[in-house]
Amino acid sequence: MKRPFGLLDLFGNQIVHVSDIFQGWNIGHIELVCLLNVVHNPRMDFNLGGDSYVCDCMDYWLYKFVKFYLRTEILDGVRCGGQRYAISVPLTELICDLADRCPSSCQCVYRPANATLHVYCSAANLSSLPLDLPPLPKSYVRYKLDFSSNKLL
Repeated sequence: MKRPFGLLDLFGNQIVHVSDIFQGWNIGHIELVCLLNVVHNPRMDFNLGGDSYVCDCMDYWLYKFVKFYLRTEILDGVRCGGQRYAISVPLTELICDLADRCPSSCQCVYRPANATLHVYCSAANLSSLPLDLPPLPKSYVRYKLDFSSNKLL
């Protein structure tokens, strides 16, 4: 199979998550690595630059790949909501708020960097423990529950 060659220029498009592109085109992680051609001299260039990206847990896998495999420039020019460059965001800051089945008066946050789903119910005026929690996004993710400062518990 010939190695890919070309330039995909999506600069300035209203793309929110980089992974939306690959899901839309049905390209998985392995196919992306092949397209990036990171093992050999890269011949396929991507220009995804723009300032409409949301830097959260949705693209965590890509940010982690870029941080640990420095020969790719796929995130060059990508800005998080017009602010800082995506490649400068620490992996620990890539989080997602979850609303589905999050107990009322609580905040639920998925943190892929440490594989935890935090359920913050501190000082939420709870009188009993919630019966329902958000589903874990991956099988290896664990809950971190905080029910502190609830006087009625």
